[in-house]
Amino acid sequence: MPQISVIIPAYNSEKTIRETIDSVLAQTFRDLEIIVINDGSSDRTVEVVQRISDPRISFYSYPNGGPATSRNRGIIKSQGAYLSFIDADDLWTPDKLEIQYQALVNNPQAAVAYSGTDWIDEQGNFLRHASAQGPSGDVYAHALLYHLFGSGSNFLVRREALFAIQASDQDTNSFFDEFTKPSEDWDICIRLAKKYQFVAVPQVQILYRRSLNSLSSQLAQQERGTTRTLKKAFDLAPTDLQYLRRLSLTNIYRYITYKSLEGIPSHYRGWQGLRVLIKMLVYDISPIKQKVTWKILARVLMMLLFSRKLQLLILNKFKALLKVEHFLSYTNIHI
Repeated sequence: MPQISVIIPAYNSEKTIRETIDSVLAQTFRDLEIIVINDGSSDRTVEVVQRISDPRISFYSYPNGGPATSRNRGIIKSQGAYLSFIDADDLWTPDKLEIQYQALVNNPQAAVAYSGTDWIDEQGNFLRHASAQGPSGDVYAHALLYHLFGSGSNFLVRREALFAIQASDQDTNSFFDEFTKPSEDWDICIRLAKKYQFVAVPQVQILYRRSLNSLSSQLAQQERGTTRTLKKAFDLAPTDLQYLRRLSLTNIYRYITYKSLEGIPSHYRGWQGLRVLIKMLVYDISPIKQKVTWKILARVLMMLLFSRKLQLLILNKFKALLKVEHFLSYTNIHI
């Protein structure tokens, strides 16, 4: 029986899944199984995976159900005492599983290990540092305030802990909650943090691939999913942590505002960006004092007022307007 089960949900992932699986096969921790859940792909995903010859890989195909459903299906198929998940376009450093596993062995009171994350583009080029070392121990308040994992491709969890939160919810599909899509990985982070201690690995081990050509509708979906996650979490949170709700909403809208600037500029994306920026300022007016907030506003107004061609000309001439990454560094952490 393998010590670690790695679950990979895959939907139309022919371009990236081989590289993802290779990054798992290259792990220095060898006692593992890889469970690939084909989520109704219509491209060559099945063919690409079936060409990989390694006895540790199991492959299952189902009708499309989404990432949460695929992860839940993989959990049921798994045998490992520890479980980890990686999306079919993300990558791990070779020591990811070994160091996270050792962190849990060295900290038997903890049920979850997680690491830092870098963002990469669709070609695998470095974009930015997304997170460094997070908190360890009782991290429940931190998990309510912001997404500690950053993505579902990060954490390693003890099997008994994952099944315990599923049993407490009395729902056979409640490992990952489909209702909170696409924020089901934040939801499970909060639920685990409520009951168990975490241990943070002090290095970047997750390479999270960012698609800069995502549809504008995904911003609205992100808003719905994160606010549902937040409502669910705070409905179950104790009174002494309710003060974090406003700060968490501020962080959500800061992140979605930043995302509105990614990808191909459009008037619709500009309207969405302006709407969520206003919502952020409703919850917390203090960012209005930050120079980067005015840069964000300028970028949003450009999308609303100028053609795409003119926007690109302006951004190429005034490159300082492109530098808005540190907008995310102002995330509120007041605990």
